Amino acid sequence: MNTTIKTISIETLAEKINGKLWVKGDVKRIYLDCGYNTKKMSTKTYVFQRQDGTFGVSCIIDCPSQDHAWINSQEEAIVTPLMEQIAEIIEEFGHEIENPKIEIQAALDAEEQVQGYYMRWHEVRVAINSYGKLAYRKRQKVHTYKGATSKTPAGFIALNNTHFAQAAEMESKESLFEFGQTPNFKD
Repeated sequence: MNTTIKTISIETLAEKINGKLWVKGDVKRIYLDCGYNTKKMSTKTYVFQRQDGTFGVSCIIDCPSQDHAWINSQEEAIVTPLMEQIAEIIEEFGHEIENPKIEIQAALDAEEQVQGYYMRWHEVRVAINSYGKLAYRKRQKVHTYKGATSKTPAGFIALNNTHFAQAAEMESKESLFEFGQTPNFKD
């Protein structure tokens, strides 16, 4: 089934609707100054891109002094014109893509793949004296990662195949490291 849709990059859309682009990891949003923000009412509005390339608008109004029906009507009064404005921008500046899910997956598959490890803190029971008394202490454990460069976790360190196999073994044995210690990989 060949489906064709017209889309635009979220960066271009942010420029065209005068929004502020926010990026964290692979999540991108365009925050807009819509609605009212007063002492008793706050409005948060942003545009997001779905996996198929289409856009959606989220509007959340927080106003404890108003009833739910009024809040819904005000949110709808912001979302509907924004969706129409986005449709007009895409019609004017967008480009057509066929089978958007396939193209997006192909772009993800083409991304560089890496392998390595990162350390995370865990609370574990360890012996704290020579008599075997146990107490909870924070220790670091090795976690391996193999995948796309854009999704690497914080503190990621790339490894070759030999060292990656050693890191995977440390992960399976749940080896513990104190603060300042790092895994020792041997060739």
